[in-house]
Amino acid sequence: MDRGFASWKFLESLSERKCLFIVRIKNNMRMRFNHERYRVIQFFDENGTEFRIATNLRHLSDEEVSELYRHQWAIENLWKFLKMHLSLDKLMTKSLNWVINQIYRVLIAYLILELVEIPEYFGRKRLDKLRYLQLELSRRCSIVHWRFDWQPELLVP
Repeated sequence: MDRGFASWKFLESLSERKCLFIVRIKNNMRMRFNHERYRVIQFFDENGTEFRIATNLRHLSDEEVSELYRHQWAIENLWKFLKMHLSLDKLMTKSLNWVINQIYRVLIAYLILELVEIPEYFGRKRLDKLRYLQLELSRRCSIVHWRFDWQPELLVP
């Protein structure tokens, strides 16, 4: 959850329900809390930015919790990239396999568009490259023919 939503009352309710959590809290948040249920870890990144993490994971060291938070943040940044730059803001299904397939398809399409070079007068944006590829593919072949080549029984009425 975002640090703007993490209140001590909410963290207390998570603890009562026996939910495990690692959540960033605001640096100016008052530090009155139950030390028996959770703890606050403070660390600084390579740029000197202060982070305060509240967690109820007692079996992990402070370094392990901060490393888990960094990994969680890396995943959040990946999702932000997928949503903003690859238009993966809507998942077609909730099935894990289909979600993984959708992510792979989007990443493959992105990599193809990054690698392909097109004539300069078509433009340089990814959308320009996609339009160019669509144009060239429609000129050279038809997807309908691919389907019938591989499934000739579809030609029978």
